[in-house]
Amino acid sequence: MTTEIVILNRQGIALAADSAVTTGRQRVWKTANKLFSLGPAHDIGIMIHGSADVSGVLWENIIKMFRRECQSKCYNTVEECSEDFIEFSNRPIFDDLTLQQVGLAARFIDILNSAKSHIKYESKKEFRENAISYMKSARASLDDEFQIVDIQLSLEKFSEEWSKDIKALAGEVFEEVITAAVLNAILGYLHAFVIRNIQSEYSTGIVMAGFGDSEILPVANVTIFDGKFKSINRCWRDSRSQNLNTDEDPGGVVLPFGQMDIISLIIEGISAETRSYISSLFGRILKNKSDSLVRRYISDADERVVEGGIQSGENRKIMEMFKEELGKFHQINSINPILSVVNALPKEEMASMAEALVDITALRRRVDSSLESVGGPVDVAVISKGDGFIWIKRKHYFNIEMNRDFLYRKHPRGGS
Repeated sequence: MTTEIVILNRQGIALAADSAVTTGRQRVWKTANKLFSLGPAHDIGIMIHGSADVSGVLWENIIKMFRRECQSKCYNTVEECSEDFIEFSNRPIFDDLTLQQVGLAARFIDILNSAKSHIKYESKKEFRENAISYMKSARASLDDEFQIVDIQLSLEKFSEEWSKDIKALAGEVFEEVITAAVLNAILGYLHAFVIRNIQSEYSTGIVMAGFGDSEILPVANVTIFDGKFKSINRCWRDSRSQNLNTDEDPGGVVLPFGQMDIISLIIEGISAETRSYISSLFGRILKNKSDSLVRRYISDADERVVEGGIQSGENRKIMEMFKEELGKFHQINSINPILSVVNALPKEEMASMAEALVDITALRRRVDSSLESVGGPVDVAVISKGDGFIWIKRKHYFNIEMNRDFLYRKHPRGGS
């Protein structure tokens, strides 16, 4: 796991990332590089969170190879650079078809295991009927909720590629005979996962932040990469992307990535878990009160059912109003005051704030968890239109004083 921060205002953009990377279940290394400069030719930085590789190829290697190639290019916008990076990462040199297949198979098994917990049956006939019904219903929900990613994959092509393997996987997961009708329903369901922007635990978020040549104010483009299909990245733009050049009144922005609970607590004045518990508790209190009134004052069974439905509808309206008012309160009393300060922060203070938010999350993980999934040295950088990418804090796995030739070797190739 990780914690990373991006802070933007008119002065520039600050980025901070911890160094922890978790391998297996109980091992954490605190030496990972997650923040990179795109080199002296560009006022752009790249930060990664989530999985450190795609189909077995380290993102660090892809980024550094891209940096070497793009040093002679000019990008008018950060968006242009992001698109070029996506195209670069699709090159055949980064393909390992075997690992791609293994990665997709692992994801399919997770999805099928989740589906299994929702399919109840007592006979083979019930299994076939309920499995088909669940797959079709769940697929319709995915179609309504998620958007299609640009990988140009039809259900026919997907079925031709994966039908045999998915039949075998489904047979192992469900421990039942997979008929043609059940298989077709499963294929349709899994195809929806592949072609839509549904994020898995194997995904990587890549933040490309800074200034294009024609941009006066900072930009942070966030792209989610989640595996490959037939050597094409499954990737899409994340809604957290920010472009202060397009806002009528750009203010301060704080973007957390990775483990965001402590940062949300500081910025919003309440943790997501606490907010969820308060809403759930209030909902239960309303329901208990309504049920009590119906039982106490209505004796007729049919009238109880009707009144119970009316009470449920009113309770939903009250809950919506409660959540809306609670959100307004936190926006006015917690979020807006902090963002107004962020809007006026000089570059140095932006860097200090970004580092402090990562540090406080690491401290919390140190005392509340046996696994310190956030920690290690914090890399911090500031990007401004005038000075470009500036390291404020940076770790090295080697002593730079003992490797002075490193700077001379790497400078002509786009920095280090």
